[in-house]
Amino acid sequence: MAMKLIDNRYKVDKVLEDSLYGSIYKVTDFWDNDKELLMKLYNSEKQGNVISYFTENFITLSMIEHKFLLASGQFNIIKTIDRKKVNIKQYYSTMEYTEAPSLDEINMELSLKDRLNIILQICTVLDFIHHRGLVYKYLSPSNIFLLEDMSIKIMDLATIYERTINKHYDDLTRYFIAPEVLLEHEDTVDINADKYSLGMMFIYLFAENFYSFDDSQIKYKDHFHLDDGQLKFLDNTIINLTRKNPATRNCSLRDIIQDINKIFHMNYRYDLVKERGILNFQTKIVGREREIDTILSIDENIFNNKYNNKLVLVKGDTGLGKTRFLKEINYILRMKGRDVYQTEIIENDNMALKPIENILRQTVKDTPSHIMSKYGRELARILPELKYMLDIESYPTIGEDRERLRLFDRITSYLEEFSKDKPIYLIIDDVDNCDLQFLFLLDFIFKSLNKGSIVLILAFNENKIPDNSIEEDIINRWNNQQEVEKIRITNLGLSEIGEFIQYILGISYKPLKFSAVMLKESQGNPRYIEYMMKDMYATEELYLSSEGYWEIKTQKYSDIYFPSSMDEVLNSQIHRMKREHREILEIISIYNSSISKNTLLSTLDMNRDEINNNLKELVTMRLLDERVADWGYSYSIINVQLKRLIYHQIPQEERMRLHSKVAKLLEDSYSSDLSPILDELAYHLMSSNQKGKALEYIVKEAERLGVYSSQSTILWEEAYEIAKGQDSEYKLIILENLGKVYSIRGQNDKALTIYKELFEYGQRLGKLEQSIAARIGIGDIHLKRNYTDLALKEAEATMELSKKHNCVDKLVQSSILYNKILLDSGKFDEVKSNMRELLETSLNNGLDKHLGNIFNLMGLSEYYIGNLDKAIINYEKSIECFKQTEDFIDSTKPMNNIANIYSQHGEISKAMEYYEEGLNIVERYGVLNAKLFFLNNIGSIYVMIHDYEKAKKYIEEARTTAIEVEDANVEFLTNINLGLIHLYIGDYEQSYNYYTVLNEKYSSNKGFSYEVTSYYYNFLGEFYYIFGKWDKALEYTNKSIRAYKDFNTVELLVSKARIILIRYFMDGIYDKDSIEELRSELKDRKLNYDRRDALINMAIIPYLEADYEFLLDILEEDIELKEKYSAPMLDYKNKILLYGMGYDEYSFENLIKVQENMKKYHLAHIDMYANILLGFKFSKDNKPYQAINYLLEALDLIYRLIKNIPDKDLQMSYIKKHMGDDIKRKIAETINRNLGVEVDCVYLDDIVLEKNIEGYFDYRSLISLIDEDDFRRITELSYPSDEIGDIANIETMMSKLTSDYEYNINIILKYLAKETLAQKGYILIYDEEKRKYLPTASLDDNLNWLPNENLLSLANRYERGILINNNLQPNIVGLYREFLPRDTRALICIPIMAIKGENTFLERERRQKQGFSSQRIEGYIYLETGRVFNRFDNKRYKLANSLSQVLYINIENYKLKILSTIDKLTGTYTRKYFESEFNRIFDEARRNDETFALLMLDIDRFKNINDTYGHRKGDEVLNKMGQCLMKGVRKTDVVARYGGEEFIVILRNVNRKEAVNIGEKIRTNIQSIRIPGVEDSITVSIGISQFPKHSQFKEELIEKADQALYSAKEKGRNRVKVWGTHLDNTLNRVDRLAGILSGNINQDQRNILALLDVIDLTKGNMKRDDKIFEFLGRLIETVEGEFATLIELDENNKQKNIYSRSRLNQEWVCQPIINQIIVERVIANRKGEFLIDWDSIYDTDLVLETPNWQSVIVLPIEFEGEIKGIVYISVPLREKEFDYNYYNMAKALCGIVSAMI
Repeated sequence: MAMKLIDNRYKVDKVLEDSLYGSIYKVTDFWDNDKELLMKLYNSEKQGNVISYFTENFITLSMIEHKFLLASGQFNIIKTIDRKKVNIKQYYSTMEYTEAPSLDEINMELSLKDRLNIILQICTVLDFIHHRGLVYKYLSPSNIFLLEDMSIKIMDLATIYERTINKHYDDLTRYFIAPEVLLEHEDTVDINADKYSLGMMFIYLFAENFYSFDDSQIKYKDHFHLDDGQLKFLDNTIINLTRKNPATRNCSLRDIIQDINKIFHMNYRYDLVKERGILNFQTKIVGREREIDTILSIDENIFNNKYNNKLVLVKGDTGLGKTRFLKEINYILRMKGRDVYQTEIIENDNMALKPIENILRQTVKDTPSHIMSKYGRELARILPELKYMLDIESYPTIGEDRERLRLFDRITSYLEEFSKDKPIYLIIDDVDNCDLQFLFLLDFIFKSLNKGSIVLILAFNENKIPDNSIEEDIINRWNNQQEVEKIRITNLGLSEIGEFIQYILGISYKPLKFSAVMLKESQGNPRYIEYMMKDMYATEELYLSSEGYWEIKTQKYSDIYFPSSMDEVLNSQIHRMKREHREILEIISIYNSSISKNTLLSTLDMNRDEINNNLKELVTMRLLDERVADWGYSYSIINVQLKRLIYHQIPQEERMRLHSKVAKLLEDSYSSDLSPILDELAYHLMSSNQKGKALEYIVKEAERLGVYSSQSTILWEEAYEIAKGQDSEYKLIILENLGKVYSIRGQNDKALTIYKELFEYGQRLGKLEQSIAARIGIGDIHLKRNYTDLALKEAEATMELSKKHNCVDKLVQSSILYNKILLDSGKFDEVKSNMRELLETSLNNGLDKHLGNIFNLMGLSEYYIGNLDKAIINYEKSIECFKQTEDFIDSTKPMNNIANIYSQHGEISKAMEYYEEGLNIVERYGVLNAKLFFLNNIGSIYVMIHDYEKAKKYIEEARTTAIEVEDANVEFLTNINLGLIHLYIGDYEQSYNYYTVLNEKYSSNKGFSYEVTSYYYNFLGEFYYIFGKWDKALEYTNKSIRAYKDFNTVELLVSKARIILIRYFMDGIYDKDSIEELRSELKDRKLNYDRRDALINMAIIPYLEADYEFLLDILEEDIELKEKYSAPMLDYKNKILLYGMGYDEYSFENLIKVQENMKKYHLAHIDMYANILLGFKFSKDNKPYQAINYLLEALDLIYRLIKNIPDKDLQMSYIKKHMGDDIKRKIAETINRNLGVEVDCVYLDDIVLEKNIEGYFDYRSLISLIDEDDFRRITELSYPSDEIGDIANIETMMSKLTSDYEYNINIILKYLAKETLAQKGYILIYDEEKRKYLPTASLDDNLNWLPNENLLSLANRYERGILINNNLQPNIVGLYREFLPRDTRALICIPIMAIKGENTFLERERRQKQGFSSQRIEGYIYLETGRVFNRFDNKRYKLANSLSQVLYINIENYKLKILSTIDKLTGTYTRKYFESEFNRIFDEARRNDETFALLMLDIDRFKNINDTYGHRKGDEVLNKMGQCLMKGVRKTDVVARYGGEEFIVILRNVNRKEAVNIGEKIRTNIQSIRIPGVEDSITVSIGISQFPKHSQFKEELIEKADQALYSAKEKGRNRVKVWGTHLDNTLNRVDRLAGILSGNINQDQRNILALLDVIDLTKGNMKRDDKIFEFLGRLIETVEGEFATLIELDENNKQKNIYSRSRLNQEWVCQPIINQIIVERVIANRKGEFLIDWDSIYDTDLVLETPNWQSVIVLPIEFEGEIKGIVYISVPLREKEFDYNYYNMAKALCGIVSAMI
């Protein structure tokens, strides 16, 4: 029976999909106009990560709505199915449903216009998703749906993120996923990943053959008739979007839309304002992570039985988000499967207990019937509907106070019992609004809770709790309790407000400047932020521009008026104030910040006492906040809205007068130093129309602080805003300084705007100096941006003007700019001469402020001509001058320059000292354009010491910063450095990308600085050298030498070494003298790492010349350096050359070992050299097989290094440099000489006309010539065999298998590795706990290795798995080479599936989508190799597939062993294995629409058997029971021992009647069991539940079978019971003698001992009174009572004697408290009772201050038909409440002594 209705809302229309991961339905939403939706139900075991992600993020995904995006609906837990409560956690989500076809289904039918429109719509929706801060990742034709009007809908975000987490996508989508996403390089995944998908979409829609397109020349569909402009656009766009490096995909989506409209004459329009111009207040919670963690920690403690906190107080002022926090907590706890009940208390609600009524009403539907029957009568007092539900006619009334306390007690006890098996949370909001009676109830519950698992979470505003009230006393007492958790909801900080506003505006970044204004206005109150945002939006102060960006209409934030929506309430409060209060508040409202008491005293017309009293009243009323500081008390109005209203109700003239008065007061009070109160003073001056004076004070303070202070920036900006629109003497000063501030901080656009305004304003006023200053500033920015001509124009013009008008200061300033330009142009002598003149001019005219720059330029001029000592002297003077003028930021320039000299001379530690000091300064002042120099230079140091990872980190940050501040020189320089790093580590593809970028930038702008240009030449020299382009390498290295010759020793010497190498390779010149000369130069310098680098590189020449004596001399020098300056790459090169000489018999063996050890560093470009040396050596030594192996490996490494470089010329020169043809000839020669086979090779000359080099590296024909024996000989050196060396074939391998399944798995893996020649191999098995496939066997014993989940997903798509080989031979998934890990040549990944046709409970499961294997995946075979010679071919692929089934059997047996599958005593399965099989059977039944029954069996009175006949007989019973069960079911069924004497059975494909019949058969079979020595019959009770009729959830099926089982027990045992709705919520199990044998061993022993003791007591020789005393004591001890009383009765049932005692007391109790009414009732009815005595008042509970009510048991003692007496047992209700078990035990004890009474 399928589900029909979910949560009384969603009608299930049809099942769309059923899988291991869950089910998908088409549903109709009755609550939303019968909208059709898609609903997904999630398998919690398989989808744990998805569930966790959705719990936290689904609300964010659901709020991202766009017309081209399928909407995500909601994520929740199912509460009811077909109106019946679901007792397990079943998560589901909903999303928009569409039946539209996907793009891949109708692609062929589309016109050019249709395709363009699809691209335009994709661009629009992706741009929107990126605007919202997300990346889509899985854009593909499968995820795009085309509606009838040709508009698109892309797959909803929830589904996409689910697939992202599960690495699940169809085969077509794989083509569209960006490489960085596939390879899980999460640190590089950003919006550019979607651009890659878009680029592939262009190819899919416009290319002739998407599946075999050639990216070097894309062929478009002919019938589109594209013109040249359109073709060019498509080519450029596709190339740009599909670049492997995401950072280089620099197309803008909006630009693409614009270009398509223009080039293809489209008229596509989209409205960004309509699309994005909405405020969203339904956001993810912000800034409450710590508070949420506190609640989750409490929950975890409860879950782990560490229950401590039963009360949580959530405190916070109005509007801070307490309600939002509680809502979030409610949601998170519910998503964890907790029962949460929440209510809110409405202000002025007259019903005192309404909140608890709301709570209880929510719990009733979840309350088991036995609990409701116990407490329903009492709860009906406040839930009248229970009277009708439980058929309660009436209930007694008692006095009001006692009735209230009785009700409190019953509510508490009900909640305790209700939460006994499962924790519950009671969340109550706005407790400050509650009635005092309800607070008493909460206090009662808090004090009384000692059982169950209840957590009270109460939220309130402390400020609303009346002072000196009972409410305050109760809450203060709670606060002082250690077990109470206190959570304070605080105001949001700047970053949190930024995040909050980010969500409201739906943008991808935090608008921190706007957030700072909101922080100031709202004080971090979230509710007020919402009010302000709504108001600004409504008044269009906040609006979305047509370009899609949020803007503020008012340019100055301070001009925005932020009205309050609480005006009416606050106005009422103002009008009720007494006059004195209002006067004080009016004065305080005038102040921008707090006001001191002294200021109030001097301002108000009141005496001191009057002011003090009124202030005290206002503080008490929480209208004022009082703070104490060193200078005394200060006051501010707490409520911002109130302050604003009071202020605006003061007449404007009066406001101005007060502001003026306050301003005068502040001026007088702080005349010696205005800085502490400048903000306040400026505010009052501005508010009293004294702008000029405000400007005067602000400018003076800003000048005092200096341009580098962050505070001065704020002041200059404030001054600028004040001065706008008016002529002021300060405006010129403001503009000049603000321009300087922006320029220093790298805000060049802002600086340029300000300088232009300064120039125009200076011209208008005839202020020449300021006009010149503006042009100098403009020129400086042009120079930074590398616009040298523009900079020179400004410099020359300003110098001319300064001379003409004798402005010496500006002449020096403009001359400094001019000489910077000369310096960048390489005119060092001229600069040096000019600086001497400029120094004299500055000194003569007292212009000390320019000396720092002058000395720095003098240092640079000396530096570039090689006078480094003089350069350092000048730099030191520059630093000193800058420090004297407190120009700390500019002092970092010479610091950087000194550090550069030290680094270039190998003094790394000194260089780092200067760099780090400079970096600290610029970071302290926030100067980005200085920071980037230090980042780049520190990165360069790490390059120098070969720590390339650290180098990349620093230089990439420098590059990002350079782009941000638009510093073209440094951006160019960082690109150079990053290009070099990738060149050094052998990542030639990335290096080529930087090479391309650099060439483009240099060709478009050659005005880079002299130094940067020299570095560019050096990069090109190195780049061309690496690729063997000798002419160009020589040209650019010579250029770099000419540039470096005077100033950069490091690069100069490195370049000289390169020249020596180039000349050797180019012309064959072995210039030994030059090498020696350079060695000498290197030795003189302390260039340790660079010296090593140069030595090793030059050592290549004597190696190739076989001048081993000279070679060894060089290497020995390097080895000396290595001790202190080790680097893996240099050490590796050294050993290659050292062992390559073959100076002893172990050299080449050592080289092979070194090569293996260096694999971890991934230095393929160095491995290549080792392979070449080894290959030629083995060929020379007539070891052909080893020679062929290593030479082919070398050839393959060459290919892997250059295959992705799109420049064929570079590829060919690289091959030539690295002797590609020579390697091939040597291979051909070796094969011919030793194998007698002629090899026809492809050489470089043969591929000149071909478009790529793939053919050069196609050595399939070569490998095909080598037979199996030769192949084995070639590879045996690289693939040494171990214990499987004697396994020659699969038959031998099979014969080696044993009963040790773990050994078998390992031996199969090793055999496969031997056959395939794999270097790495794993057998993966699914780990149920970690929910991942993890290695259980490994070739290298590394069981911590984790596979690429995308790869497993891909292998899962093919029934036989995948073979990916990079040797260019055709294979089924050649496209998937991206999955090959770095340095991997080939891999095989094969699913290990359940055996087909298996007809047991281990039958196969179907996969979730067509194209997937239909069998269950148990694990994977994973093999890989990095070698050319391998057997990753179809033959071994088939071998691995055939062995996968052998592996399956061994894995299953291995898992059975691990799981301890068989219960040794009963022969049935263990519970753990049952749970594993139950999951499988359940999932299969769901998918195949099958049915099954679940039988729970329990042996009746099994404890009696153990106690009577002993445990050995009990075990025999269990063994026979297991045998009987196994015989009574089919092979397809599952029988397991569930625990103790309980068993569980799954009957597959049976209906209800068949299940009952089988159950009866089992029952009768067991009843017929006879055990020797056991007289009692063996019987069982059986409960049955059926899938899917009774439930569609595993846990609930077990629970319902359990309920049916214990119903069978209650009905008399030895019967079969099928679950029915009448059993719902039945939790009690009554299979034992209630109260006597509980199943708790300790308690049972105690009870039995008590029975035996009382039996002995009756037989003893003690006096009768003593016997009674002992009996009553034993009774108290057994039932845990406080008092026990025996009332003797005469023949007329009148009370005769009373015996009473209490616990822990050896004396009789003289006057026991007994409720005679109850006693008389028991006598009259001759029937015992257990109840609560509500009528008697024993005493008062001192803690709860309530009557100490008693729980009592009253029993008649009968003997031979007569009542002999009454036993009356009592215990305080606060301790416990007697139940039937205690009653029954007491009854048994009384029965024993009845004859004695």
